[in-house]
Amino acid sequence: MQLQGNVFLMELPIKMHFYRQPNINLNGRRRYATPPQQIAAFNRRSNPEIVSSINGEWIKTDKDVIIGEEILNLNPEDNYNIHIPYRRGELNIHSGPGGSLTAVLADLKTIWEYVITEKLKIPIQDLKHYRAVLVVPDIYNRQYLKELTTLLLIDMNFGGCFLLQDHVAATFGAGLGYACVVDVGHEKTSVSCVEDGISHRNTRVRMDYGGGDITQTFFWLLQKSAFPYQACQPFNKLDAVLLGDLKKDFCHVDLNICGSQEKSFLVKKPKSPVEKYTLQVGDECLIAPLSLFQPELFKITGVHNVHIQKRY
Repeated sequence: MQLQGNVFLMELPIKMHFYRQPNINLNGRRRYATPPQQIAAFNRRSNPEIVSSINGEWIKTDKDVIIGEEILNLNPEDNYNIHIPYRRGELNIHSGPGGSLTAVLADLKTIWEYVITEKLKIPIQDLKHYRAVLVVPDIYNRQYLKELTTLLLIDMNFGGCFLLQDHVAATFGAGLGYACVVDVGHEKTSVSCVEDGISHRNTRVRMDYGGGDITQTFFWLLQKSAFPYQACQPFNKLDAVLLGDLKKDFCHVDLNICGSQEKSFLVKKPKSPVEKYTLQVGDECLIAPLSLFQPELFKITGVHNVHIQKRY
């Protein structure tokens, strides 16, 4: 098995056998779990420590459009709408502001032109000399592909483009002729079998859950253990980033780690003191990532659907 970013590539054929019982570690010793009541009692007694008195100011800008991580430090009182062009692996079409197909495509055009000019240092007027590769999901909507191609060729004036399915691109990047590709993203998980540059239609599956759902599940489990940062709001931009970092730092699938572990983290917000929290965590660090294999746990984060490739 090879790991390319967040894409897992498994060469076929593959056989996987698991003999060790889940409550036994690699040393043959039985795993033990600290009672949640004991962990919760520690966390209730934990008070934040003030590390510094102030953490800077909110960003002040007169820009009409802000792209990227700058939005994290925008004052919530400023009159901005946050637009997310993609959601659950599809164009984010919805009934709210900026939710029409035309508005989503305009947002994508703005983002792509910003990256091309600011990051790649390529003038927009020179795009006619460039060719684009549009990487699309394995399970796709033909209308959306048409609109995206029109955006590249007509609106952005690329000299040419061709479309490539993401799982096929993953096998090309890994130098494999065939593979079972498992792509675990932030909001979706997709699987398909690729052979000789072809993603087989009957093997394509997309599930509406991913790393973001693991984060929400982890936060739910932390709350059951008296998470000391009681003001945490997962829908707040900065708190959402903090919870994502806690998931990356604390969560694991190592059965050798058992019992309570003492961890600490910093809460940084503009115009507020920097606070350091200390807490104890237990098996929630293991349960949250394993929810990918028990998606029933994701019910606490909403309804999740399974999609297969439809015929058009």
